[in-house]
Amino acid sequence: NPCYIYDKKFVLAITPLGGPAAGGLMEELGFMGITNFFACGSAGQIDHKLESSHFVLVDKAIRCEGTSYSYLKPSLYAYTDETLTNYIATYLDKNGYKYNKAATWTTDSFYRETQSELELRVSQGAASVEMECASWCAIAKYRGYKFAQLLYFSDALKQEGWKWKLDRKELKKSIINLMLDCVGNYK
Repeated sequence: NPCYIYDKKFVLAITPLGGPAAGGLMEELGFMGITNFFACGSAGQIDHKLESSHFVLVDKAIRCEGTSYSYLKPSLYAYTDETLTNYIATYLDKNGYKYNKAATWTTDSFYRETQSELELRVSQGAASVEMECASWCAIAKYRGYKFAQLLYFSDALKQEGWKWKLDRKELKKSIINLMLDCVGNYK
């Protein structure tokens, strides 16, 4: 996976899709001495009461994948690091970005969400669905790393199917630039 040293301050890594592959990258970077992990990326919107143009600052991830269970005892949630999450919140507030602090639902399955499962995950606090966060949270906890994640809605999931949102290329560019600035100022 491509990794770049950015401004001699941090490593920027392009992560693969899914908990096992993304978790493997975290393990490799951790063994190289990296202990603070900031992730950003896309997710499907499942809580349609939220404004879709706002970011999701993840405070916990619903564990509906396999990787996290190799690192932590069974539980519903895996948690992001409070210090890093609060740092991102302060950055977003200071710079006028709109966001919701919420849970995300991490799954291993593509396009297999049912209406009853969607309703359950929203009732458990999930705003979004994605495929890596719970795995990263679990590995970070197990290894003693710090981990936080910021998501944007690239699409919306409703039972009748997926609806694509804004220009995905522009969204990716915007969130990467936002996180480069945010992380670049982290001490």
